[in-house]
Amino acid sequence: MADEVLKKKVSDLESALLRSEKEKVRLQQELNLVKNSKVWRLAEIYRRFFYVRLPGWIPGVRGRLGPILRVWWRRVASDNPFLVRMGLVRTGYELWIRANEPDEAAMRDLALETARMEWQPEITVLFFAGDGRNGCLTASLESVAGQLYQKWRLLILLDDLASTEVRQLVARRCQQDQRMQLSSVPSAEREIIANQLLAASQGEFAVFLQHDELLAPDALLHMTRALNQKMDLDMVYSDHDRMTPEGRRFSPVFKPAWSPDTLLHGDCVDSLLMVRTSLFQKGGGLRQGYGGAMMYDLILRLSRLSSRVGHVPRILCHQRSSEGFILATSLYPCRDNKAALNSLEDFLVQQETAATVAPGLFPGSFRVRYAIVEKPPVTIVIPTRDQAALLKRCIDSVLEKTAWPDLRVLVVDNNSAEQETMEYFSHLEQDSRFHILPCAVPFNYSIINNYAVRHTDSPFLLFLNNDTEVIEPGWLEALMEHGQRPEVGAVGALLLYSDNSVQHAGIVMGLGGLAGHPGRFLPGNEPGYCGRILGVQNLSGVTAACLLTRRQVFDEIGGFEEELSHAYNDVDFCLKIREKGYRIIYTPHARLYHHESKSRGFDDTLEKQERFQREWRWITERWYGILADGDPFYNPNLTWGREDFSIRTDQVHLRTSVRVTDGRMR
Repeated sequence: MADEVLKKKVSDLESALLRSEKEKVRLQQELNLVKNSKVWRLAEIYRRFFYVRLPGWIPGVRGRLGPILRVWWRRVASDNPFLVRMGLVRTGYELWIRANEPDEAAMRDLALETARMEWQPEITVLFFAGDGRNGCLTASLESVAGQLYQKWRLLILLDDLASTEVRQLVARRCQQDQRMQLSSVPSAEREIIANQLLAASQGEFAVFLQHDELLAPDALLHMTRALNQKMDLDMVYSDHDRMTPEGRRFSPVFKPAWSPDTLLHGDCVDSLLMVRTSLFQKGGGLRQGYGGAMMYDLILRLSRLSSRVGHVPRILCHQRSSEGFILATSLYPCRDNKAALNSLEDFLVQQETAATVAPGLFPGSFRVRYAIVEKPPVTIVIPTRDQAALLKRCIDSVLEKTAWPDLRVLVVDNNSAEQETMEYFSHLEQDSRFHILPCAVPFNYSIINNYAVRHTDSPFLLFLNNDTEVIEPGWLEALMEHGQRPEVGAVGALLLYSDNSVQHAGIVMGLGGLAGHPGRFLPGNEPGYCGRILGVQNLSGVTAACLLTRRQVFDEIGGFEEELSHAYNDVDFCLKIREKGYRIIYTPHARLYHHESKSRGFDDTLEKQERFQREWRWITERWYGILADGDPFYNPNLTWGREDFSIRTDQVHLRTSVRVTDGRMR
């Protein structure tokens, strides 16, 4: 009897906890909606305007408005390199460091946590020290020696061309700590000797440190904590930043969780990387001939053997840079771009993938072009209601800039009444590629598109808004080269406003409310933060304003959810696809204009607002788990309140020590 009472109490507590989690997600989404609203943005302009830093000698200003004015001054000047260099202002990243880096008390707590870890594997740190002339050697050694996690061994590979003074310095440091071992190696044989040293080591995992890198004091601790949370992980990587010789940190690279297609766009893993030693050996270890792309080559090859990869969203590695104030426009400032391209081509050969590698849309990036073996029928589904001129611009652009041999266009007429529209429909039907499908129901995006799909037998479906306009040829091929891949469920395009700013470069769950468009309003010809605008990547969703999918996938997930008539139907559609294990791909190589007004506000009638809230609650309930955990393809250290990839300046509370992409990703 007591057991039954206890079980009931446990069940009640679990139910209460579940309700609390749902309420937390709901409140957070409401807060984000408020922060993303026009009223809030206007108020933000007002606040910033009055946060001017006035001279301290004005009576009464310094005491009353001084703190507020200083905050504004830092915000305004944070992008000015000269003022940052002079130390007159703090960058957003410096504020993030202040809010999130552990202080001495937190370090002591972390040190105590180490002793309580259930699993404490030995970690071999492989340090490629070069010739030791870059001024970073001692700092790198001490960054390993100062680790809170103590169960490590350091293998130092020093070029045989290093000076006697450098060799003696390292030898003395090794004598002080028996966990350090020095090997003097010819630079041409470093990979061979590194493989031999790792094979002879006892470490269960290996960490790789380059000659210009330093570890954060808690680096190995957090990597090991990730292993304790998910013991089957074969690889773990973290975020990193750059550091000047004077020790100032800048340009943080806040990465997504494991993203296999993003990896083919460039090295989105980089540092810090930890690999299970047995997997390292199974993959053949490091290979000669890849120079600065040695680690990228390793990651590509190991990704063929295991997808059990975890991401620790913390800055655990610092890369020394003498170039001062560079911007993190790329996930991967590749050390050897030509070697990286060679390793990528070799990876595709080993995968037996029919594809070629071309330069990406900005320096240092790549584009994998998959061969389209067949060109099956593709049906473009365009719902419309009147607005013949808008529809004509869309269709004319498709016809002028599409060379697909078996292209069909299904125009779904949702209660059009204008004579001009009827005449245009008659004109279209003279072309055998076009069919006008009446759908006389009250507007419901999901019902209309599901109805349209039932009237086509094409194996590929492309949902397209009537207010879009194709910009350049090759757009459909760019979508199809991914859409044909069996592991891909949906592909989306880069959509631009008429002024060439970004309208859509993918969907992030939880951004700006329930779901947002990262990079919106940023210039459409610039890479964006870490190349997120102009790089092919894995995402949680793409807009149905231009979305390609296979008929088989559409049927498998049951099409669009008809409870969602206006909002979030494409978000739900993509999440259902991901739930089945398929990938969602965003490609910037398919570019269209989306003539959606930037000034379009929220629904402005009570009925529309109630409908929006109803659909918002529906999808929040359905996908609250993803919203609570955070979008895996968006780093939690980036802001959720805006769509500009800006860095959070508050304390980031991580729900988990390590992030993993859905293990069912194909």
